[in-house]
Amino acid sequence: MLSFYYLFPMYRTFLRELGVPFVESEAPAARALDGLSLSPTDEPCPSVKTAFYHCRMLLDRGCDVLFVPALVSLGRTNYCCPKMMGLPDMIKAGLDLRPEQLISPVIDVKENSNWEKSWVEAAYALGVKDRKVALRAVKGGWAAWADARDSMARHQIPVPRMMEGSSDEASEKSSGCNRPVTGLMGHAYVLYDVFGAGVLDLVSSFGKAITPEMVPEEAALAEVRTIFEGEKLWAFEAHILGASFYLLRNRLVDGIVFVSSFSCGPASIIEDYIEDEADRQGIPFLGLVVDEHAGHLGLLTRIETFMDATTGAGTRRAVAPQSRPGQQPEAPGIPSPQSRGVSSPGRGKAEPFADGEVSGRDGNSEDGSRRDGREQDGSGPLQRDADGREKPPGAGSPGTLARGPEVRSRPGVLTMGNLYIPLKALFHECGADVLTPPELSDRLVALGRELAPEFICYPMVALLGQCRELCRAGANRIAMVMGKGRCRLGWYAQVMESLLRRAGYDVEVVGFDSPFPWTERGSAFLRQAQKIVGKPAARAVFGGASVALTKLLLLEQAEEMLRELRAYEVPRGAGDRLYMGFLRDLDAASSIGACTRAFGRFRRECAEVPKTGEPAVTVSIVGEIYVLNEPFVNKDIERVLGSLQERVRVKRDLTVMNWLKRHIMAVPSSILHEMRVKRAAAPYLRLSVGGHGLESVGESVLAARSRMDGVIHLLPFTCMPEIVAQSILVKVTEDLDIPILSLVLSEQTGAVGLKTRLEAFADLLWGRKRSRSKRAERYSVSLRPQLPGRMGE
Repeated sequence: MLSFYYLFPMYRTFLRELGVPFVESEAPAARALDGLSLSPTDEPCPSVKTAFYHCRMLLDRGCDVLFVPALVSLGRTNYCCPKMMGLPDMIKAGLDLRPEQLISPVIDVKENSNWEKSWVEAAYALGVKDRKVALRAVKGGWAAWADARDSMARHQIPVPRMMEGSSDEASEKSSGCNRPVTGLMGHAYVLYDVFGAGVLDLVSSFGKAITPEMVPEEAALAEVRTIFEGEKLWAFEAHILGASFYLLRNRLVDGIVFVSSFSCGPASIIEDYIEDEADRQGIPFLGLVVDEHAGHLGLLTRIETFMDATTGAGTRRAVAPQSRPGQQPEAPGIPSPQSRGVSSPGRGKAEPFADGEVSGRDGNSEDGSRRDGREQDGSGPLQRDADGREKPPGAGSPGTLARGPEVRSRPGVLTMGNLYIPLKALFHECGADVLTPPELSDRLVALGRELAPEFICYPMVALLGQCRELCRAGANRIAMVMGKGRCRLGWYAQVMESLLRRAGYDVEVVGFDSPFPWTERGSAFLRQAQKIVGKPAARAVFGGASVALTKLLLLEQAEEMLRELRAYEVPRGAGDRLYMGFLRDLDAASSIGACTRAFGRFRRECAEVPKTGEPAVTVSIVGEIYVLNEPFVNKDIERVLGSLQERVRVKRDLTVMNWLKRHIMAVPSSILHEMRVKRAAAPYLRLSVGGHGLESVGESVLAARSRMDGVIHLLPFTCMPEIVAQSILVKVTEDLDIPILSLVLSEQTGAVGLKTRLEAFADLLWGRKRSRSKRAERYSVSLRPQLPGRMGE
């Protein structure tokens, strides 16, 4: 059984109540570093890499089966990290396990009301055939987890002490007013496993250390709900962020240390919130990133320096909350939720299935208003400026880079690739004067990198650079798509707005989520739309949508024609020249008729281009939607492949139009294709991990089945869903004998180096293709019937 994770009490209790003998993974040890090569790729964060080590050690100790549950959601409003969803399948692929060697039931409270069924099936696989016994074991596990959370908060003990069965209150290692109290925030599998195991001891040697599990869950959830849709934050990260807010806002610590693993996706979102709150409260903040290269002495030096700065700083609360008569005494250094007006369910009454609501639902009070002063549609922060626009606390006035008073305010919209063409048509027909950013460039990316968190993915860096450019052009409201779920994309809008305002830009980033189901989301969608386009007539909206969809559809068809033409054209580059002319004509078209005429001309011109009779290798490109559809980010990979000496026919399914057909328009053929993709991915990745991770695996499997020559997998650096897919694609390429090239893209990626890798990959594919052709020719000759009278000659 894999331990050192938050739900360890549930796993242990479940197996014990089933009466199944089990072995737990060992305590963290330095030798875990030797097992990092067990990970099939270099991209997973260090905490996932150590999971491979723990599982390998369990197998080496003679375990027949690994018990590694998949964590999808622990509450009805949020998800867990995508890597926790895909961890069992990553381990299965990385360690090359047989299906019977891995038992991975699913916890999905949010979307699967019958998730306990997978645990019953797990019990059957372990030899327990009694359904009642299995269900009782599941409920017992939930209760054990709730009791463990309550015990850690009440007795002030960290996760390792809980795992040892100790309930003694943590001893104060120091006394005196000059000994600092430090909030040590981070994931349990970082703080207490091999990479961060020494950080707690180092911090505790200077004074008291308060970890996230020492803050009551209901208090942490109450704090995290003060940010818009905070209840939708990933489950573990919500508790870490809420605990940080609780300690900072009540001034219970002299400093706060946030420890994250290298390239951790959720950490890149919550770290900005924690640092911003620490700055607002005037409390020192230290961010530590650990991985297999982190040296103990380096961490010691940084922590010593930080502690010297916080010792005697006097940042803790001036007035300590007092316990009311009849109230249970507070844990050392942590006031109880009651002292802050937060209701507590009490020990033994915690409901694991509950969302942790304090009053009302979805962050609303009983009268339906937001407790944090925000609009129901979620567009506003905690304060508003003089114009009534939402403004985060502590945001300053616009600086020298901000929109100047002489520039007329206009809304802006973020784009990718050629999406600006249909968007311009939509807003023009609606009568909105909307700014679109210039073509993405190194300059815009540099603008985004100046403000972006360290380990945020490349798409947000590019979008943030576009935002700054739009602000300089006079935009005061910027529209972008969003949708809080498994991926970080849903948090981009409010994180970027916070970063821009802290940099002095007076701007609101307006996020657009799906309007469906319309009865639940339609009104909020319309309110957001009015901030950009006002209140246009229904006829104008319908006309604009028709022209925009027509342009989007024709763009997709033209791109597919261009991929075909690039593979066989003579001379090379003729198709690209025709395509650039088509883009200009389509952008200038103001009606559906003009659009179809422009496309007709492009089609006729393409048909007139001379073509070679030489064959081409076929390559499917899969990956994250932004890097697939933004040529600057992927270094124009489709054009590069089409220009290589060895002919390459590129195929790509993930386009904006196809996404709309599946998720918005519900086109039957597109839905059927999505089902095929999921079925193809199922043997390798059972669950959706957010973004397009599942699609990357499924499309690669389909490419192998359709006899394509190779697959190119594109992913942004630190992209959580695609890292899961990348780890599993190693197994796909071994099983199905199809070459798969994974390319990790960031602002540091060079076009020349990327082209070199593509040339080598194309040479590999052509070598395999020629080898297969020769084998097929020899096979056909050996089966050719001999002429009579010539046998044996």
